[in-house]
Amino acid sequence: MAVLTPSPPQQATEAVQSIFRDANHRALRSLALRKAAGPLQAVEPLQVFTLGLDDLVAKRDLPAAKSTGWLFLVQDNNQALASAEAVPTGTGDEQVVSALNEGRAVGSTADAIRTVRSLPEVSKDDYELRILRVPALYVTALWLHKTAGTGDLVVPLDPSPVDAKTGQAVPASQLIDELRYKAGQANRGAP
Repeated sequence: MAVLTPSPPQQATEAVQSIFRDANHRALRSLALRKAAGPLQAVEPLQVFTLGLDDLVAKRDLPAAKSTGWLFLVQDNNQALASAEAVPTGTGDEQVVSALNEGRAVGSTADAIRTVRSLPEVSKDDYELRILRVPALYVTALWLHKTAGTGDLVVPLDPSPVDAKTGQAVPASQLIDELRYKAGQANRGAP
């Protein structure tokens, strides 16, 4: 059994790689990317899903998460320097890069991917790697979607306001329960 990396649409891959071909592209002005010694590579494509507060409050969990795009780690000499996110434009199959990020979240994502590949429970089944975001609660997690049956796992990514320890896999239901509680609190405090 294995951790599966999904195949992104070719347009998403091309959108990210086009930035690397243009040395004068404004995205390459970031500190980490300017210091890159070798050719930059877009690796570890992860489909990004977003889950809203309304979904959590209504007890709709991971199946309600909406696909929003693709995240790639940007590597130089096997070190993750940044992440690039490609999203559909809404006109046909075209994709554009919507964000290029550096910092703790990039390192946390790369570390989580390495960690989950060595988990004993992952060796028993096939899991597809994804990114789960709950923007209203400032939560991002690596989502290990079990390809057959139930039993998804999530790894909260740093920085994270959840009680589950960042970088460690927990049952998705555990994180969803905590997020549902936080969503209920947020809804009660809303005007």
